[in-house]
Amino acid sequence: MTILGVDLKWPSFWGLTQAVAFAVALWLALTVSPLGASSTVGAGANLAAILVGCVSNEVGIQVRKGGRHLLLNVTLCALVLLAYRLAASAFTN
Repeated sequence: MTILGVDLKWPSFWGLTQAVAFAVALWLALTVSPLGASSTVGAGANLAAILVGCVSNEVGIQVRKGGRHLLLNVTLCALVLLAYRLAASAFTN
């Protein structure tokens, strides 16, 4: 599959598992640091953005390969964060 001239690949199970494990470890390290988010919604948004970054690399969206990859990564991250924000606002006051 090709989006914006970027060839995407189907990730392997182990590659996807490693990407998610790395994302969760990175999120935990960020959460316990003083730079971490102060709210639950902010921490969830951080996890969503980190997951998109790690999994998109496994799918074939690699930012170091140029502007199209960067545009696709930023767009995907924005869509995931928008969906997360809408879901979070639906379940909070």
